[in-house]
Amino acid sequence: MQRDDCPPKFSILVADKNIAYNTVLKNRQLIIQDAKEPFMSDAERLDLAQQTVECFEDDQMMFDELIHFHETKQVLGNHPLFKKERLEQEINAMTGVEAVKAYKNLAPRVSREKKKMRNARNEQTKQEFVRVIRELELQRKLLKQKIDNAN
Repeated sequence: MQRDDCPPKFSILVADKNIAYNTVLKNRQLIIQDAKEPFMSDAERLDLAQQTVECFEDDQMMFDELIHFHETKQVLGNHPLFKKERLEQEINAMTGVEAVKAYKNLAPRVSREKKKMRNARNEQTKQEFVRVIRELELQRKLLKQKIDNAN
């Protein structure tokens, strides 16, 4: 993290990674203690397990970003901290015609995802659709800006 070619956002990423990693360790200890002498309800146990898995997955995603940058000197762009940046790079690499086509193709996709979200049976599935819809709408916004700037 001390190299001059390291993007500033990696400082935030490392701090977030430490938090996620420490949360996993703390939760693991609680799960082990609860297995020996139960003190949590089933709902509490489920919440703790879900939080632990989310933190572990986030930690792994951040680890992948760091390793990829170390090996290639390029941002991987899979972590939410870098997604918009990666998306902007992809859109800037498009021609005007490609941007217009992508913009038009996103409208029906957003509509389909919204319909799926309305029909979702549980809150977790709905939240996943909300995340996907936000990403698609961000893409549309960035594509629209590119199209408008080209004219």
